[in-house]
Amino acid sequence: MNFDALFYREYDYGRYNCLHFTIEAWQMLFGVDLSILAQVFVQEGREYRMGGLSRCRMFRRLRNPESPCLCHMRGVASDETHMATFLDGRVLHINELGVQYFPPEVIFPQFKKVLFYEYRRNH
Repeated sequence: MNFDALFYREYDYGRYNCLHFTIEAWQMLFGVDLSILAQVFVQEGREYRMGGLSRCRMFRRLRNPESPCLCHMRGVASDETHMATFLDGRVLHINELGVQYFPPEVIFPQFKKVLFYEYRRNH
């Protein structure tokens, strides 16, 4: 699976943030349109409500990450939340520093809560 093109993406909070990046990554990698994510999350300032995916039948909450799955992460220092993709034992995410593809032990300590969701094709 080649996703080198994703590493050229540039973060912009208002126009291209981790939610947009996750939607694009799933389309490119798996041919799955997750644009519904933009509707599932109610944006309130710099926050996306946790648990929004639980109410959508397209997703099932997982106890532990499975490849591939969505990662919904709440920041330690603020109420800001992030979306990412768990893929082949690593987390694919974008932030102000650029695209990251790191092991969970590098990414997850930056967040106080991480939830995992499986995409269910036949919902």
